Amino acid sequence: MGYGENKRSLVTKEQIRREAFCGMLKSETYYLKKFQTYEELKEAISDYIDYYNNHRYQKRLNRMTPIEYRNHLKDAA
Repeated sequence: MGYGENKRSLVTKEQIRREAFCGMLKSETYYLKKFQTYEELKEAISDYIDYYNNHRYQKRLNRMTPIEYRNHLKDAA
């Protein structure tokens, strides 16, 4: 596999992760409420990102939150 193919593969994986996150954000927040203002929407997105990073346990991260997993990797290094 050449350099270009590997780089393309990494971009694709990142796009998949980003699209999955956006899908969860929409289904767990955006579609559940009708927002009256842009500020309400911004606050809901900010709250969801905080929840996702600090409180939402993920099976793929050994049942840790993203922040816990990142700290775990730092401690192991």
